[in-house]
Amino acid sequence: MFVPAPLSAHPQSQAQPPPQPLSLDMAGEIANAGRHSYDSEGGQALFVSVMGQVLNLTTTRLSYKVDAEEAGLKVTGDASISLSGQTTSGQNVSIRGSMSLSKGTPVPAESFPVGCSTNCTSDIVAFYTGTAHLDFWVGNAHKQAWVPLSFESAFLNPFGKPIIIASLDNGTTLTVVTTYTSANIRWAGVLIKGTLSGTLNGAPVTGQFGSTANAKDENLLAGTETESGAMVFSGMSVPSLDVSGTYNGTSIIPTTGTIDCSALTGIPGTCTETGFASRGPSR
Repeated sequence: MFVPAPLSAHPQSQAQPPPQPLSLDMAGEIANAGRHSYDSEGGQALFVSVMGQVLNLTTTRLSYKVDAEEAGLKVTGDASISLSGQTTSGQNVSIRGSMSLSKGTPVPAESFPVGCSTNCTSDIVAFYTGTAHLDFWVGNAHKQAWVPLSFESAFLNPFGKPIIIASLDNGTTLTVVTTYTSANIRWAGVLIKGTLSGTLNGAPVTGQFGSTANAKDENLLAGTETESGAMVFSGMSVPSLDVSGTYNGTSIIPTTGTIDCSALTGIPGTCTETGFASRGPSR
């Protein structure tokens, strides 16, 4: 049978000071987007034009895939497309092709540090580009050609909304508007910096913060993400608040308050500016 020791056998604990309420607002921005991988595939064609001829969507079969890695400003990976159908006049059309993304220059949606036009260190891709080797059949005519091609990132239009695959001759050779069935981004080493301001026990406090974030599963189809990382408070006006710790949380892409940005893509309904709503514990 266990008998607890008498209280007099334990050293007396000192009274702890009462907690002081701390409230802080954070204002920051991405300083470096770090590294990320992107994959997307699909989808349901909503419009297809091949060498100026529009395809009948009831006969169209489409599949495509993009697998990309970006570190800093360097993109590697590949993309492929397979398309078949009939024109509105009944002519059979098919296209098969693939391309290396390392041969293309990505078109950024955002570059970092924010506002940079020169000496940018990282970006988030809007369009993955390269030169595709395409195998064309239009009626009985067959040809092969190297065609500069771009694949819009689903980052620009989440929730499976339409994106564009198009040749870089203003879409004359090929224009496809399609949904996607899967699109994911995995982020690593995203650096965020900013300022802190608030109150400690009613007295004003200020300082800076920095965080390094990772996200293994930004699901652009579902509009969800989980993340983790490390955060540091520094230069605080109350030195005892210079602390560091880790955090994890979840985020969603909101469906309200969005802005149409289709002027960037050139086709209505193919770009939506959204935000990010995050929550989670820290320690």
